[in-house]
Amino acid sequence: MPLFRTPTHVPVCWGFLLDTMNAFVRKFTLSISGMLLACGVVVGAVPRTERDTTRTFQMGEIVVTATRSPLSMSRSPVRISLLSRETMDLTNGRSLGALIRNTPGVFVREYGIGGALQTASFRGLAGEQTLVLLDGVPINNVQHGLADLCMIPTDQIERIELARGGGSALYGANALGGVVNILTAGPSSAPSLSLEGSTGSFGASRFAFRSSVAPADEWRLSIGGSTETGSGNFPFVLRQGGLETEAIRTNSDYRAHDLFLKSSWHPTAGRRAELLLSCASLDRGTPGPLLTVSSQGMARQADWQLRAIGSASAFIGDRMHMSVSGDVQDAYEHYAEFLALFPADNFYRNFMLGVRPQLRYDLDRSAAIVLGLELGRAIADGNALDEEKSQSHSAVSVSSEISADPFAPNLSLSLFPSVRYDRFTGLEDSWSPKVGLNLRAFPVQTGGEDRYRVTLHSTIGRDFRPPTFNELYYAGAGGHGNRELLPERSVSFDAGLTFDCSWAGDEEVDATYYSITSDDRIFWLPAGSEFDWSPVNIGKTKSTGLEIDCRWSLPGRSVELSAN
Repeated sequence: MPLFRTPTHVPVCWGFLLDTMNAFVRKFTLSISGMLLACGVVVGAVPRTERDTTRTFQMGEIVVTATRSPLSMSRSPVRISLLSRETMDLTNGRSLGALIRNTPGVFVREYGIGGALQTASFRGLAGEQTLVLLDGVPINNVQHGLADLCMIPTDQIERIELARGGGSALYGANALGGVVNILTAGPSSAPSLSLEGSTGSFGASRFAFRSSVAPADEWRLSIGGSTETGSGNFPFVLRQGGLETEAIRTNSDYRAHDLFLKSSWHPTAGRRAELLLSCASLDRGTPGPLLTVSSQGMARQADWQLRAIGSASAFIGDRMHMSVSGDVQDAYEHYAEFLALFPADNFYRNFMLGVRPQLRYDLDRSAAIVLGLELGRAIADGNALDEEKSQSHSAVSVSSEISADPFAPNLSLSLFPSVRYDRFTGLEDSWSPKVGLNLRAFPVQTGGEDRYRVTLHSTIGRDFRPPTFNELYYAGAGGHGNRELLPERSVSFDAGLTFDCSWAGDEEVDATYYSITSDDRIFWLPAGSEFDWSPVNIGKTKSTGLEIDCRWSLPGRSVELSAN
């Protein structure tokens, strides 16, 4: 049986590519499995040269890693938006949600102000269908599937890459709509110390520090942290039925604290090791939607998260690169609401650990193959579960880049076939194939680099999201879980054209059509009464749209404008 099938709504040209992909998978499956067992390696290969990917590049030559391996943005089969540290410093916003809210195709849901919950979703899908990575490691909560953007301190961030479209073939679960890849800043080469303080209305205040040291030539350390508070309680005017009422919005205070340490060891040009330790806490009021002035929500939520993320990589000869990353994550949350329809006083604790070895082998200058293995375990406990629950996870992935430069006069072609197999204990196994295409035309020399005036990019693949622990095992107020749930599955297709010009500076215009068709979507519905809800799988859902984004900058990037 072929692993890849062509949906009826997808152009016929993809049928040939999918047939080719089927043959590719059959040919390499046995040899790849043996190599994975022998080599045991995944995640985050680095460029062979020590190229600084944090500085400002020309638009067509930015190197991104949200495609699993470092890749020039102009060659990517998926549309990627990049936020550099420079861009974030100029953005009017302190939270991660505020930084990415204007990115094409991204919708940030904010459930209040200040320290309230923030989630990101792509292309009309839900927040739990967006995969969030921190230094290449998934950080979505296994209890409810979300990644709270307010719990990720922006002071640690060096850059953010947002890849639109399905990504389960590369990253596995939850990447139905897109991937947010957050890369933390490394230590500076020279000793440094920075302090920052601010204050504002409604009790807002913030203090942050960051310091870097170099104990040895090949070893660097940085440590930083921040504390931020706000009392909220701001005035507002409520207009209902022609009447205006002045009131105070209560229970909108917050207190956030974070501390991190980043270590980087780089003994030679071909070897590197990094370690990130991060601890963050957030205590906040969550008033929810305003119904009446006299009945404002009084819910409180407290979160605490500890993460340790490490990675090591080395080149073996001229063609092989091996790397391994591992993580340990510990999260605690307490939510209390005593005046709601379903009074709650719930707490839970999640413990997650994982290891991801990876092997990249360059067959020649025009082709490379990446073999990946992933092993993980998640444990959940709390008073909303009838007992402690655990889940093991394993995955094997194969991805490749095949380039033809030049493919024809004034044309350059790259293909990106990939496939991944995931197994979660107690759930159906998932195959996630994907193939991507990047066709560039009309090259021009700019600053010694090739840029292309027109680029066609397109992908098609299958993605999945397993049920969360709450969806499977919830036993708290207002409902119960469903252990018979199936994983959500989807077929994602997109195709777009990018035009790159240099009429008055640098201009770039992209238009991308996308279609995401999902089966077995999980929704909470009443189970016999309005006081007892339970999740169920429903039929098909479909999200289609057209994304258009434009960028213009003067030479030297002294002025830059964007619209989408």
